Amino acid sequence: MIGLERMRRENIGFSLVELLIVIAILGILSGLALPPFLSWRANAQYRQAGNGLHTALRTARSTAIATNRQIALEVSGTAYRTHTGDRSMVSANWSAVGWTTLPPGVGFASVYGYFIANPNGTFFITNSIGSVSASSAPSATIVIQDSSSTPAVAKYTVNISQAGRISLNRSN
Repeated sequence: MIGLERMRRENIGFSLVELLIVIAILGILSGLALPPFLSWRANAQYRQAGNGLHTALRTARSTAIATNRQIALEVSGTAYRTHTGDRSMVSANWSAVGWTTLPPGVGFASVYGYFIANPNGTFFITNSIGSVSASSAPSATIVIQDSSSTPAVAKYTVNISQAGRISLNRSN
């Protein structure tokens, strides 16, 4: 009986070798999991920028339909903002709302700078909101890119059609 109690006291806890083996295994597993986690975290900011722009375009379209006024989304290199027109079509006066900026290293690339949502649900895609004679493109793509690398690497695209379709896609 006394030998059994002595044996129990001696077997309490871990030996130094056992502890070092567990720490080594945890270190190896952490090393394997860290690169995918860092990649996921870096891509989250591009995904967030794409979702934000996609939501802003859908909101502009919905607001134009609800208020019977044109709503324009202006896209610049690292920011976007909305403008509210004074009419349902061919607005002459526009009031702008403050810029929404992107995180550092995230940028936009687009041939067109303005995407005007009309009350009938369509888009007018152009480079100017002040010109009545401006022509509209049938569709456009806004690229969300890693602007910190040279050349910039496309991460997501937002596609807008004149008919009012908006889609967000991951770049390959």
